[in-house]
Amino acid sequence: MTTAEPTRPAPLPPQHARFIDVHYHVGPDAYLRRHTAATAGALYAEHEGWVVLKNHLGSTAAQAWEARQQGLPVSGSIVLNDLAGGFDPGPWNRPSSSTARTAGCA
Repeated sequence: MTTAEPTRPAPLPPQHARFIDVHYHVGPDAYLRRHTAATAGALYAEHEGWVVLKNHLGSTAAQAWEARQQGLPVSGSIVLNDLAGGFDPGPWNRPSSSTARTAGCA
């Protein structure tokens, strides 16, 4: 028989935070970082804040989910820089240029 882990209270929604930091890098990352998602979330919770995680290696959704399971005020994100695979503007530019042509603007 297994016992369920105790549930932790959910963090307050971001709109109830005193502040939101929308750009905080956590480890592991391409560079040495001071905090993990959990330790950063705990620090922001102490100050009634919310943190959006950043990472040069890709998405932080899984790290944020783990921290949220601990009741921490953390959201994930994705960084679209070259190190993470970059951003290809082609799919964005093609529709806008073809729309401009059909509308007689180009």
